[in-house]
Amino acid sequence: DAEVGRPVAFGQEVMNARWDEGWDAGLIFLGNNYDGRNDDFFARYTALIDAFEGKPIVVVTVTEFEDQQTQVNAVIEGLAAARDNVMVLDWKMISTYDGVRSKDGLHLTDLGRQVLADTVAPLFDVAPAQPGKCLDTKYSDDSEGFPDGASPGSGSGSGSFGVLESSSRSK
Repeated sequence: DAEVGRPVAFGQEVMNARWDEGWDAGLIFLGNNYDGRNDDFFARYTALIDAFEGKPIVVVTVTEFEDQQTQVNAVIEGLAAARDNVMVLDWKMISTYDGVRSKDGLHLTDLGRQVLADTVAPLFDVAPAQPGKCLDTKYSDDSEGFPDGASPGSGSGSGSFGVLESSSRSK
């Protein structure tokens, strides 16, 4: 579940609101809206990972569009290295490919969204119960911006970031 322009605390909000829906795996892609408070980010990201209680998780590094994202990636990579159930998707490297990011250097283009989906999908195994299904989204407030980096009210946004769905993928 995602909304544009949200900090790591939003991940905790989603987790708290939706945990009882029966997740068997997870993906965490947070850190672009890092506020520079490394201890707070570390504690919140740790809590998110630990809430999965050993279930498989893919954590995604962030584009290093500003120096402070290096701190974010250090936290993500360090936490993942200390846990057997956590796999790192190296988005900081993938996001350097031509055509993946918009002119602002951060937000994804249509190609970037496709590359992200194509890179994430094979990392998840077949859902334990068939047919598998992604959770429906309950978050759609993109008032902080749009997935393409446009400002609210500019007319060039498209609302919530799409959810990858596949009948054979885990929640």
